[in-house]
Amino acid sequence: MPFFHVQETPYKKKRKGVQIKSFSGEHIQMTFILLDSGFVSRHSHSEEQIGYVLSGEVEIVIGKEKMEYARGDGYYIPAETPHSFRVLLGQPVELIEIFSPPKEENRI
Repeated sequence: MPFFHVQETPYKKKRKGVQIKSFSGEHIQMTFILLDSGFVSRHSHSEEQIGYVLSGEVEIVIGKEKMEYARGDGYYIPAETPHSFRVLLGQPVELIEIFSPPKEENRI
């Protein structure tokens, strides 16, 4: 699908506290992520990840580095690097993230 309408595409529940809308090519994927207030996650995966905070505030730990991010801030997470997200201030966080290669679990 060479064209898509981001605003008209609804979010879909991925798991508790996480909703996504994802657009994938063969080697790259753009995913919009909505994290509920109070959401916390720590994980790693085989894909590289670049993200940008669209709204809200979130604490992100990448490896051993920890930062608080707000609208306009971006980050890069190398493949296989443990990382965590913790939503701050009791309001949702919206992110846009790019994965390479695409995460199969995001193809929903």
